Amino acid sequence: MDREALRKAVREALLDSMAPAPAATGWRRFDDVPDRRGRALITEDAVMRAHAAKTPVQVPEGAIVTPLAREAAERLGVAFASAPAASPKSVALASDHGGFELKEMLRGHLAGAGYAVVDLGTHSTATVDWPEFAHRAAVAVMSGRVARAVVVDGSGVASAMACNRHSGVRAAPCSCLPEVVSARGHNDANILCLGARIVTPETARAIVDAFFATPFEAGRHVRRVDMIEAR
Repeated sequence: MDREALRKAVREALLDSMAPAPAATGWRRFDDVPDRRGRALITEDAVMRAHAAKTPVQVPEGAIVTPLAREAAERLGVAFASAPAASPKSVALASDHGGFELKEMLRGHLAGAGYAVVDLGTHSTATVDWPEFAHRAAVAVMSGRVARAVVVDGSGVASAMACNRHSGVRAAPCSCLPEVVSARGHNDANILCLGARIVTPETARAIVDAFFATPFEAGRHVRRVDMIEAR
């Protein structure tokens, strides 16, 4: 089995079994469905990026560290360091070329409202592949780098599909206020996906504001969100 196939097999097995993480860090294995929600996943890719940057791998509390990540860290001499929890006012923005102008508008809107904005690109209207930027946003949320993210493409649907491939990510494509209020209140959505061809800038601002202002209602919804993460 080549390395890429092995990496895929390990990722697919993560929801079934997990070797215990180093006890000193407080990172846990997960065996129960409720413990799966919102867990960051530290992969070999994170170790390789840290090695290139000559920095430790930042690991949020409760994160899952894959066996391949452990092996790579040991081989390359990369250390793990506990990362502080992301500020609730931290947000990643990402878009493809079609969503670039709306992303730029939202960046200024969020920064003006006091949010710490991490712009993951794209940075122009030159043609790019939207999955790359959707995955960047999902990784930023999954790793604990930011609390939430907003992704913009043509319709919002495609990016949501890519984001939702990541464990612990609940991305919702929304085009109106009732959708985003439901996504946050009932589904604890942590990524908002917008369609630049679907919503006006004014509607987009209102949806983004509601995305951050609407709390998760918890209660009966916790069990249902846990069921999402169980699959």
